[in-house]
Amino acid sequence: MKAKIISFNLSLSIFFSICILLLVPTVSQGKGAIERGILVSTGWLEAHLDQTDVVIVHVEETTDAVDNYNAGHIPNARFVATEDLGVTRYGVEGMLPLLDTLIELIRNLGIDEETKKIVVYGATNPGGPARLFHVLDYLGLGDYTALLDGHLPRWISEGRSTTDSLPDPVYTTFIPVMNPQALTTRSTLGDLMSTSALRR
Repeated sequence: MKAKIISFNLSLSIFFSICILLLVPTVSQGKGAIERGILVSTGWLEAHLDQTDVVIVHVEETTDAVDNYNAGHIPNARFVATEDLGVTRYGVEGMLPLLDTLIELIRNLGIDEETKKIVVYGATNPGGPARLFHVLDYLGLGDYTALLDGHLPRWISEGRSTTDSLPDPVYTTFIPVMNPQALTTRSTLGDLMSTSALRR
């Protein structure tokens, strides 16, 4: 009976989480209005390309990532290579880089306390943007971060402009307010895996 209750509660939590995401309103696309939710539309982003409190990040993980970014990206987007979001530690691939390294990455993206929205998009594989979203959430920026709906392929297919011009270098003094709930421990994961809800 206890296992069934755990399974029911987990399913109910997932159900309500999905409902909340679907019900989160998006605001108008007027200048100065900040769209809320885990996704932002291409139309909203186009209307806010020049807004200084919106930071746009292009994430790519191919061997030609830098060249592809330099050849064409969404205006004002800054570049992050997926390989910079993970390291091999103790023989385990995909571990988060050290905290100081992550903070330096965020500072070089121009993110600070004045930033109201961070829009992340992928050029090819959405795995890189998802990884960056996780990093930003860990550093306390999850509430300000969203993924571009459709990423770069949709942006291009809709005939929206790209550029080969690089944004001016910027460096901030960003100090994170850590969100430890974005990570889990091996023991916690083991406890979760032992429940029938996750074994099914």
